[in-house]
Amino acid sequence: MAHPRVSVINKLIRNEDAPCSEGLQIRDFLHVQDVANAFCQLLDSSLEGAVNITSGQGYSIREIVKTIAGITGGAERVKFGAFTPRPGDPPEVVGVKGKINKLEWVPA
Repeated sequence: MAHPRVSVINKLIRNEDAPCSEGLQIRDFLHVQDVANAFCQLLDSSLEGAVNITSGQGYSIREIVKTIAGITGGAERVKFGAFTPRPGDPPEVVGVKGKINKLEWVPA
């Protein structure tokens, strides 16, 4: 069973309340297709060593949840502040693009 903190989309789709933290954490999100495209370009490139696949842009969890709630029509079911952030959860995680800039890859 999914942990209640990671099933916001499923809860909103099922018309259930979606408890969340305040959502102030900043994260760097990418769509899986963008990641796959970056890997394909890396395989065809001459880059070597570690390469961060990242957008380099941060978005708050709150922004993402509000967007999902708007799409699913569940804004009133999102319960921000129901959870405290997990112990040790950093307030911000945003990647540094570095070597990926040498490719023509841009996340859609």
